[in-house]
Amino acid sequence: MRYAKRTIVFATAAAALFFVVPPAFAALDIFDHPRTVERKSRVENTRREGDAAVLAYPDECILKEDYAAAFSSCQKLLAGPVAGDSRLKGDLLRMAGLSCLKLNQYVQARGYYNDILLINGAPDTLKADALLGIADGYFLEQRFDKAFDSYRELLMRYPDNATAGTAYYRLGETAYRLRRPEEALRYLDKLRRDFPLSFEARLADRLANEESSCVLPVSAEGAFTVQVGCYNERGNAESLNKKLKSRGFDAYVAESPRNERPRFRVKVGRCASKDEAQSLEKRLKKAGYPTKICP
Repeated sequence: MRYAKRTIVFATAAAALFFVVPPAFAALDIFDHPRTVERKSRVENTRREGDAAVLAYPDECILKEDYAAAFSSCQKLLAGPVAGDSRLKGDLLRMAGLSCLKLNQYVQARGYYNDILLINGAPDTLKADALLGIADGYFLEQRFDKAFDSYRELLMRYPDNATAGTAYYRLGETAYRLRRPEEALRYLDKLRRDFPLSFEARLADRLANEESSCVLPVSAEGAFTVQVGCYNERGNAESLNKKLKSRGFDAYVAESPRNERPRFRVKVGRCASKDEAQSLEKRLKKAGYPTKICP
């Protein structure tokens, strides 16, 4: 009788312990329960929406081309707790780098892009964007040798990335600046062949035509001008021409023959020497205009 009572007590205690502390396989069932999976999905969606909310303001500033405000916002966010999230940090660094490029702060831009490359587990798309940003900074700084090497590095590391078409186009541009037209044409041909539907492929013919008609001579003698735009429609060219004149530049519209595209080129100055043209080019760059010195 005594043993029977003990058996009942032990059985009752074991049953109570089972319900209070479920075994390991029961815990696994709980975590894999459909309701739990649904809740985890809701949490993840909420987090993504939160990420979008964090990035919304600097992204809106970039769309409005208010790069100073975008950069300031990115700096503040990177100094806060969101920097602990590698995904958010990568996006903020990319926006900060782009803003610096637009503000002509090329060294600082490269710093932000290099920080992206140091993030463990950053997606290849983000790292490819960072390498492109680094190369673009060198190009805008007119350090064409460094830009050329950086675009090549991007293609070697991420040959199948979406940025590859842009890299081939930029290599063509850079090779022209380095006075290597045959090499430029090879890159543009590869762009047309491998990325025929890309936006850059549609620009390749225009670039080749422009550069073939506007290559600096070896000698600095003769007259030079600085081109800041080219358009198929005269109205667009005249609009830019008017803005340049309002800012004190000696601008004019040069019309090409009817069979050439684009037909209307906006140019500034009629310089007697290459040095004078380069001085004018610096003023135009500082004012935010893309430039190209032409004879």
